[in-house]
Amino acid sequence: MTYRVMFYYSGKTLGDILDVLPREWISEDLMEALMKKGVCLSPAIFELGDWVKFRKTSITPTNGWEGDRQKQVGFLQRVPDKDNLIASFCSGEYYSVLANKVVKVVPLDRGQHVQLKEDVKKPRFLSA
Repeated sequence: MTYRVMFYYSGKTLGDILDVLPREWISEDLMEALMKKGVCLSPAIFELGDWVKFRKTSITPTNGWEGDRQKQVGFLQRVPDKDNLIASFCSGEYYSVLANKVVKVVPLDRGQHVQLKEDVKKPRFLSA
């Protein structure tokens, strides 16, 4: 049974409200849960310079990114069409990736405070 949350004051569904948010604001887990409940949001629109990471479900590397780890974050160098993207990851290599294999992430600003995950043993710092 699919539940739809109705907002009394506007008559909009949860899907309507979430659909206008930038995709990088919606976690991958929430997107997956919404899809299982039948709430489909419009696909992300990728633009040059967007920060991306591989989806958790992209287990098998394809198109040459076998050398990079799945959790690495990269940015888009080219967007030839809506389904194919050219991204650069930490290795410095450019890879052709499918749009349905990556998700947008919120880019960090210089000097922004962050909290390290528990599994980080030794943080790496980039020189200015």
